[in-house]
Amino acid sequence: VKDSEKLDPSNIRRVINLLESDKPITKKEACNILRISYNTTRLGNIITGFNDTPAGVTQTRIYAKKPYSPLHLFRSRHLDAPSPHRQYQNWQRRVVHHHYLQEYRAT
Repeated sequence: VKDSEKLDPSNIRRVINLLESDKPITKKEACNILRISYNTTRLGNIITGFNDTPAGVTQTRIYAKKPYSPLHLFRSRHLDAPSPHRQYQNWQRRVVHHHYLQEYRAT
C-alpha cells in the first residue's frame, strides 16, 4: 500500500456503489478514484477483501514490535496492565447496574 493510494473504507464503499449503480463507472475510473494503477485483478481483490471483512473492522498495518524497545517496555508495564483505579471503576459500574436492575425488578 502506497501513501498516495486512497484505500480507506469510505472511499472503497463509494467505488463499490458507483460500480453497482444503474450507470456504472469503468474499472479504469474506479482505479483512478482509489489512486491505484490500472489493475483489474488488484481492484477485484480490494473489493472482495472489503466485502469479506466484518462491518466496523478496518484493516491496519501490523508493525513488528521489538521485544525490548523502550516503547514496548513502557506499554507492557503501564498501558497493558489494568490499573487498580480502572478495576474499581469497573466494579462500581457493575454494582450500580445491579442495584438499578434490582430496584426496577428487571431481573
